[in-house]
Amino acid sequence: MALTTSPLRRLVVGDEDAVEWLALIPLLFTAECMGVVACRSLGLFPLVVVPGAVVTLALMVVPSALSAANGGGLFGSVVLGLAPVSGLQLALSGEAPLGVDLATMASVGVVVGIVLGAVGFAVGVAMRE
Repeated sequence: MALTTSPLRRLVVGDEDAVEWLALIPLLFTAECMGVVACRSLGLFPLVVVPGAVVTLALMVVPSALSAANGGGLFGSVVLGLAPVSGLQLALSGEAPLGVDLATMASVGVVVGIVLGAVGFAVGVAMRE
């Protein structure tokens, strides 16, 4: 007997077949963290702030959109959006960049991750149809 899923569950959780996208979470976290650490250790951080921000935004939105386009839910898209910003926060936790304290940076990062994950979800849902 097949279980029927409610529309709310499909919106939040998504299809069971879209779980493989969540395997990207450690990769996104590690790629962002190691990229920032490598740029800082090589002294390239001031030169790559703008391109790095663009890459970070892409790492937050694109996997979220692809997950949603393949049946993933809102929760998975938001978590995929939070993974890169968490890696960025870990890499920058040694010192406060640009005079911003760590708590402010963390809270702004979480809000941005949630918002961009939701934006990626909306783009992915639009790609489904």
